[in-house]
Amino acid sequence: MSVRALLTTLLLLTSLGSLRAQDDGAPLIVKQSGSQYMFVDENDPDVGVLVILGGVEIEKGPRRLLGDRMVLLIDTSVDAGGDADGQGGQLIPNARLLEVFVDGDVVVEEGDEQVAGAEAVHIDNRTGLLTLLDGSWRSGMRGQPMLVRFEIMRQFTGGRREVEGAEFTTCDYAHAHWGLSTPWALVEPTEAGRILKTSRSVAQVGDVPLVPLPGFHMNLDRARPPLRSVSFGDSSRMGFKVETKWADDASAAATEMGSWFGAGPVEAEWGLELDSYSKRGLFTEPSLTYRSETSHGRIRGSYIKDSKSKDHLDQPVEDSTRGRFDIEHRTRIDEHQTVDVELSYLSDRGYQQEYYESEFRTEKQQESYINYRHVEDNVAWSVMARSRLNDFDTQVEYLPQVERRVVAETHQGGWWDGINVSGREFVSNARLLRGDPPSGTASPPAGSQHDSSLRVGSRRIATLPFDVGGDRLTVSAGYDLTGFSRSAEADPTAPNGFNSKGGSVGRYALFGGASWSQTYSGVESDYSSERWNFDGVRQIFEPQVAFNSVLELNERPEDLIAIDNVEALDKLQVFTVGMRHRVQTHQRGQVVTVLDSQIVMPLFSNQDRDNDGKTMGDATFDTQWKPGAELWGLREATLALRLTVDPNSSWSYTKSYASYTTRFADKGTFMVSEDKARHSNHFVTAGLQWELTPKWTGAFFIQEDLRAKEGVRRGVLLRQKAHRWLIDIELSQRRADSVVDGSSNPEEQISFRFKPAVFDDEEQSLLHRISSVYR
Repeated sequence: MSVRALLTTLLLLTSLGSLRAQDDGAPLIVKQSGSQYMFVDENDPDVGVLVILGGVEIEKGPRRLLGDRMVLLIDTSVDAGGDADGQGGQLIPNARLLEVFVDGDVVVEEGDEQVAGAEAVHIDNRTGLLTLLDGSWRSGMRGQPMLVRFEIMRQFTGGRREVEGAEFTTCDYAHAHWGLSTPWALVEPTEAGRILKTSRSVAQVGDVPLVPLPGFHMNLDRARPPLRSVSFGDSSRMGFKVETKWADDASAAATEMGSWFGAGPVEAEWGLELDSYSKRGLFTEPSLTYRSETSHGRIRGSYIKDSKSKDHLDQPVEDSTRGRFDIEHRTRIDEHQTVDVELSYLSDRGYQQEYYESEFRTEKQQESYINYRHVEDNVAWSVMARSRLNDFDTQVEYLPQVERRVVAETHQGGWWDGINVSGREFVSNARLLRGDPPSGTASPPAGSQHDSSLRVGSRRIATLPFDVGGDRLTVSAGYDLTGFSRSAEADPTAPNGFNSKGGSVGRYALFGGASWSQTYSGVESDYSSERWNFDGVRQIFEPQVAFNSVLELNERPEDLIAIDNVEALDKLQVFTVGMRHRVQTHQRGQVVTVLDSQIVMPLFSNQDRDNDGKTMGDATFDTQWKPGAELWGLREATLALRLTVDPNSSWSYTKSYASYTTRFADKGTFMVSEDKARHSNHFVTAGLQWELTPKWTGAFFIQEDLRAKEGVRRGVLLRQKAHRWLIDIELSQRRADSVVDGSSNPEEQISFRFKPAVFDDEEQSLLHRISSVYR
């Protein structure tokens, strides 16, 4: 068989159905180590066959190939100026090159990608098609290597790849620990990144098939591995548990759905949390986050058939079918207009605290509303309708509320030149679900369990800032005019001690205020200390005095139906005196604030009305010290203190919080804090994170209630940086305080968590993880 016949057979076997394309036009540079010979193809006298044996290296544009043997087909009928030497090798013009065949442990390099160990490679220069047999393609997938072993791979001009008999893995050991095998896969370059599509797949550990999977559709340059983490362990609350988190790119499907409504490209990611708890049941939480040019949001739901009759706070689980559904969405109509929509449904009062405790403790209250907002310059209009989907919620409903706000509108010219005016006008139909009636009091009839009021109001505050020498002064004045459709009447038999039988009422109020501040500073440029890392010192003192008063008010809060802070306006006259002190220096070429302290204390002129008969209110002292000194434990340390003292009780403390946090180079972090409130609580917290070895990091956390003389939270976490995985081993215990009967039931858990190492940059530190609340 002739060489041309051999190449033709190879081409038919490996590139049936290939796309036709134009090559990049770059010449071929051939560098050889062995011998070569050339002859004319017996079937076509215009085709020359160049054979090189004993090792060859070729370059064509950004592509470089190395192999044992090479065969070139050259069109000798094309006059391209003849062959020439280029870059130390033989240069063959692109116009003369027809086909290239390389075999014998072929390596193909192109940019950051490489194919190694290929049995044979064929390049059809007329179509730009590159065909490879039995090799390993090494590429990248969002910051980590991706290795694809294949039987056949075709690469077209533009970067499109078709792969047959593929095994994908992110393990670069010679014998991969895990992988995904599929009969067929396609990698398609797009503006958004390389899109991977596969046929049905099988996940495997080593050579052992584990579980069949459907085909994948993911963005290699944006999406990360679908399995985000898996953990298992035992918890006194949940029992034996297996927790998994999954996520992947959903942009293609979201973009297609959006196109039905005329939307443009959409970036989206689906997520799934799938957990099994022996004491509770199977917990599922699917979610979808999305973002387009004009909108973004999240859709999330969760469900569990709870098998326990009480939760961890000893509160009864009245219905075992528990779950939630929430939507958050924002659309930007143009540069001035936005629409926000939020819906939140919870199956019962305790579900969020039981399964989303961190969210319950630290994030905002669940809401259901639609809000349109128009903002231009310093004027904002909004129309909001807010209701509630949960019967047990007592949040305020607005059905609806229309509002106009003006922020710091500066007037120029005339007698009010330089005056800043801020204000709010609103119409609000507000409704609030009453709390449970007092013990022994009859519940109100259905349909009368809400307090509602239509409020119409306007508030304006004008502020004039001016300087007198180095003194900064401001004076302010304003008013509040609000009408209420209903007012309150005292009624001891009513659930809240009043009824809403009062008629409409109008409220007016007048405000007034003034403030003064000054800045004094001094510089000692000659002062320096290598140990304390001082290069010159600047001290800044800022004394300040302010007076604010509600000068006139005709309706007190107790005369109104308390719904939100609109009714909370009350008479007040208060002076505030304070001092801020800062110390600055040069450290490592920058001006830094080493010490920042402030003390503030209110003084009440009408102490009987405003402060239980005490002229002086509690004084608050805040300070933060970042020494940056060349001393162990202080170079990257932050020390903070907040102290509230009562000047009427020999300046004794009422609340205090002190903390010390430091880093030790790249080895670890240490923190300790004390939180006290007089006659209430006294907590001491300490934590340490340390790199034990290059592969092992440990964290320890403890929080003690010194007042109750018992532990609150304790935990130990070890992390191993295994091959492509992070393995966390966690032991923790905490006290669960009941809001019902005050009981305290300790909770213990042990867990093992596996997470692809690629996600490490998005995780919080081990110290933060072990010290945070569950879930």
